[in-house]
Amino acid sequence: MWREFWVAIRRARRDTRARAYLLRIFALVFFAGYSVVLIFAFVSGLGADSTFFVVAVIVLVCFVSVLLVHKWQDRQEARSAPPVVAPALQREMQKEALLIAILLIRAGSERMMEKELPPEVEVITRRYQRDRLMQLALWDDLPAAMKDLLLLPNGHWTDQQKWAAESCWEYFSVLRWVVRLDDSLRSLDRPPVYDLAKAREVVHSFEAWQPGDTLAPWDLRPWRAQAGYHLGRLWTEAVARGLLQEGIEPDQREEALRAKRDIDADGASTDLLIDAQTVSELSNPQLWLLLRLAHRRWEILNFLVDWLSKEGPGDGLRQIWSKVITA
Repeated sequence: MWREFWVAIRRARRDTRARAYLLRIFALVFFAGYSVVLIFAFVSGLGADSTFFVVAVIVLVCFVSVLLVHKWQDRQEARSAPPVVAPALQREMQKEALLIAILLIRAGSERMMEKELPPEVEVITRRYQRDRLMQLALWDDLPAAMKDLLLLPNGHWTDQQKWAAESCWEYFSVLRWVVRLDDSLRSLDRPPVYDLAKAREVVHSFEAWQPGDTLAPWDLRPWRAQAGYHLGRLWTEAVARGLLQEGIEPDQREEALRAKRDIDADGASTDLLIDAQTVSELSNPQLWLLLRLAHRRWEILNFLVDWLSKEGPGDGLRQIWSKVITA
């Protein structure tokens, strides 16, 4: 709330929506203050004056009525206004979230089968997922690479295939957030924690989804900027350490080394934090993982900011995530 308040103050001169927001905030503050004064006056004995009390209550009722009328008008306008994001795009995001969820659940099943299972346990993930996709009339629409993965016998995925599928988690998390299945998106300064229950929820409830209040492109821009900032810092560190070789020009490497020297000279207090560690303190495996995740986050947000402004779906969203399993 405080962040929205300060943003509204900075935009009030050129944005009517910001001015309307500030007006409501000030009205609520006035209402709260007036209520306190009214209660204080009543306790102090002024409430014994019936004329004063009647006038004060009338003013309070009028003020509350104005607020309620404005709220009702806002709801009516929201209901009558066309959705910011076209329903076809919303449904396309839901469908792609389902396909990624299928992929993640199968990868989780493959990880589970790395352990020795009791003889009486029968793994039916492959059969169930194919039947589910056939039921939803989505099987024939799958990318060929995903069909090949899902048709492999249970327990026969390679480590590379598992890793490729699991690297789609950031795509999935962003899509869940954009279609408002989740209230928030994990900040990139915290290590990732993924939950297969969220993937199962999407698979089980897909038919019940309806186009609704999807986040608008401008809601995504601050998160895209954050992802870009993290990606830039992690990329600089990876290049300076020599973890990235292919496609790196000599001047890019020299610039990365110079930037790292400046960051190291300033000390840990100025470096980007990931949980309790600075980027400079990360191990190479940690750095490589977080770099890939930041790139996935930035990639899909950068795509969605433009894609959500269109009127109809295309195949661009699928290309974003499916290329990971074909690499």
